Amino acid sequence: MRLSCSRVILLTAGLLFMLLSAAAQTTIRGRVTDAISNQPLEGVKVTLLPSKTSAITDQLGEFTIKQTRETTSDVSFSYIGFETKTISLPDLKNVNYRVALNAR
Repeated sequence: MRLSCSRVILLTAGLLFMLLSAAAQTTIRGRVTDAISNQPLEGVKVTLLPSKTSAITDQLGEFTIKQTRETTSDVSFSYIGFETKTISLPDLKNVNYRVALNAR
């Protein structure tokens, strides 16, 4: 009986940990465009710093990144032929950003 009770407690603790981890995720979304033409940029690398979690923009210039911790971060946007841009995110919440990149 004691072994069975230990397993139940361990299973419950594991499930609680998974639920708390899932609840702590933040989604960062946005759209990247050309600063002059306002056209969406496909293929921009969007990187959360310092974690290095990244995504690539789609043909509409949109990206989505799931972040597991809610701490201050920077987001870097890099694309061939354009200046790399880094913005600071003070408190990571579920946010939606619009970013315009300048050609070099």
